Amino acid sequence: MRLLKALPLLFVAVSLLASAQVAGAFGQPLQPDPGELRALRGLGERVSGEIVFASRRQGNWRLYRMDADGSNLVLLSRSKANHRWPYFVMGGKKLLFHSDEAGPMQIYLAEPDLTNPRRLSPDGQAELFHGITSDGRVMLVAKQENPQGYVLRYLGSRREVPVDFSAHGIKQGWLGADLSPDGRKIAYLFKAEGPGGQPGRSVFMMDLDQNTGKTSHPRQVSDGCYTVWREDSQALLTCRFVLFRGAPGTSIWLAGPDGPQRKVAAKFGWNYFPSFSPDGKWLAWAASPITQKDDHSGNYEIYLQPLDGGDPVRLTFHSAPDVSPTWRAQQKLPFAGQGLVYQAEDFAHKPGQVVSEAKATEGKAVLGRRQGKGGHLVFGQYDNLPAGRYRALFRIQIKEAERDGLLAELDATTNLGSKVLAKRQVRATELVPGRFQEFELNFNSKEPLKGLELRVGFYSGVADLYVDHIRLQRMDEGKLSRHKVGKPKS
Repeated sequence: MRLLKALPLLFVAVSLLASAQVAGAFGQPLQPDPGELRALRGLGERVSGEIVFASRRQGNWRLYRMDADGSNLVLLSRSKANHRWPYFVMGGKKLLFHSDEAGPMQIYLAEPDLTNPRRLSPDGQAELFHGITSDGRVMLVAKQENPQGYVLRYLGSRREVPVDFSAHGIKQGWLGADLSPDGRKIAYLFKAEGPGGQPGRSVFMMDLDQNTGKTSHPRQVSDGCYTVWREDSQALLTCRFVLFRGAPGTSIWLAGPDGPQRKVAAKFGWNYFPSFSPDGKWLAWAASPITQKDDHSGNYEIYLQPLDGGDPVRLTFHSAPDVSPTWRAQQKLPFAGQGLVYQAEDFAHKPGQVVSEAKATEGKAVLGRRQGKGGHLVFGQYDNLPAGRYRALFRIQIKEAERDGLLAELDATTNLGSKVLAKRQVRATELVPGRFQEFELNFNSKEPLKGLELRVGFYSGVADLYVDHIRLQRMDEGKLSRHKVGKPKS
């Protein structure tokens, strides 16, 4: 596994059958045991704020958020691009992350709910984030993860200053660095190339001159890998290799400018992606069984633990990898608890066409044209969800109707559409032209939902059909929430 220290160091009708696709979901939801449930219930009185993490639950990498006690899970990612390695910056006012939205993996800055994203990387340039000053003024960027590949980028002027690692005599090898929040130090992991190369695999620290990129006073502060700074720039977390019953794994240590201080977490297996709580008193990290080291496929889950001792509490329960937690002090997002929202344009398929639509919640809708072909306009969410009672609300509109007749079929299915949980048909006379309306579909499942799809089938010849979004609500305990439904644009 190549752990990036960068952050820092998932119709029954003619012509209405959709073609089968490979489900995009990865893994299955898991159930906490009674002890884990008790620990979660007690956590709410001990921690606050919210955590954002990356997961492969929907096949590609997407960003999720939750309250620090594991409640109110929300899917932040909107597009089908990969979103990885989130990091709250500037005291939690902004969320920095990586995405291949524009091609290569690049650095983006957005609001904490992932709205208003702004790309910080140049066109076509693949690069990785390796730390930013508390004021958001200077960012450390790796164009390549070697001693010649790091620059300090001033976000206001876009001026770049190469970082000079020559004070440590480093010329070749893999180097993962992390800029301290005060901008005065760099912590870095270096792996020399070739047998007997020096220095070995360890975590080092050097002082930094921001204006010139010169470094000085190199010193080793830990063995192992992966670093993340505390907000006061006086301590960091590292992952050190250890044997569990004779098998290799990692534990997490607290280190300071003068070296390792103490072990703070050691779940049996692989412990990576550590992060401080906003007050520096708690640790969030991801742990996976000893047989599943690969962070792309291993069963990593997010845990919390007090830094001064105590039992770890598991926050996530899904067999897809949950990694890279980042924590801010602010309370839950205002839309938490409103339901999972699938914007139609994110799951559009032919014969549907994505068009601009002023009255849609995100300014876009999927259009099925009256004079076109019939078929499924929207499908393919493929979500794996717990058993329970659900309500799906389909927000649709027509502008005018040529005649009355069957216009749409709405359904909820699993197993690539082979199992229909519920469906309803919609006639043109049920809609008021020019107005988006929500049509409700209720369904129950005593078994976990595997590859749930909420589909909109379209019958041509009656009217143009516009699909805005589909909102899914869980009607019993364990409410779901995914993404804000904005106020419709007038």
